[in-house]
Amino acid sequence: MTPEHHALLDQLRAAARPTDSRFDPAAYLKSGAKFLNVAVPAQRRIARAWLKAHGSWPVAEVLSLVDELVRGHSHEEKTLGLHLLEGLGRGRRPFGPA
Repeated sequence: MTPEHHALLDQLRAAARPTDSRFDPAAYLKSGAKFLNVAVPAQRRIARAWLKAHGSWPVAEVLSLVDELVRGHSHEEKTLGLHLLEGLGRGRRPFGPA
């Protein structure tokens, strides 16, 4: 795990909501992934803040981090990677060949 992946995972854990015994996302989605119970708006905020702070990163390095996140153990790591990818495509920086 790269330092950036570790830092993003720490942010996800800090944004986790208390577990509600009435709803188990793992049972609902049946994906086999761990769940940290982080709301999607919080995930998007983390992704936007990361993209803003790392605007000078080469696209290839961001894509490498996205790949690492998507291969992560938790559902939120995977979706955070997709939020970063989405941010690249929204004109925050050029998206194309590395």
